[in-house]
Amino acid sequence: MTIIRCTKKLLKEMGLKPADLSGAPQEALLGDWYGNLFYHNRKKCLLFAAEKTLLCFVVTEVTRQQIRKLEEVFREGLFRLLLDEGFQPNQVSQLLDECREIEYAATADRGMIGSMNELVKDAQFWLGQLGRPVAPDLPAIHQKLN
Repeated sequence: MTIIRCTKKLLKEMGLKPADLSGAPQEALLGDWYGNLFYHNRKKCLLFAAEKTLLCFVVTEVTRQQIRKLEEVFREGLFRLLLDEGFQPNQVSQLLDECREIEYAATADRGMIGSMNELVKDAQFWLGQLGRPVAPDLPAIHQKLN
C-alpha cells in the first residue's frame, strides 16, 4: 500500500476531510509520497515526490475531476517517470504493485515540505524553459528535477 501525504491545498481541492485520511504508517520501497498542487500559467499542476529519495514527477494541466481521481493520475505519472528514467521492468512492476492500494494522509514532515517547495520552484522554472505552447517536455523536466 502507498500513502500519498497531501498538502492542505491539495486536500481541499480533492474534497477530503480529516476523517477521510489515514494515519497508519506503511513501509514502502520509496517511503510515503508527498503531493502538492501548484499553478503554472493559471493551470493546475501536481508535483509528487518520494519521501526517501525525493524522486519526483510533475503532472500538468489537471482538472478538478482528475484531482478527485488522484490515484489514477498518480499511477500513470509514476509509470511514465519510471520508464523515462530507465528503470528495469521488474523494478517498475514492483513499484506499481505497491501502488495498487492508495490511502491519503496529511503531511507529516516539515523538512519534506521545504524540499517540495523548492521542487515546485524548480518545476515552474523548467516548465517555463522547456514548456511548449501545446505540451511541455515532461521527460526532460523530470530529468532536470531528478
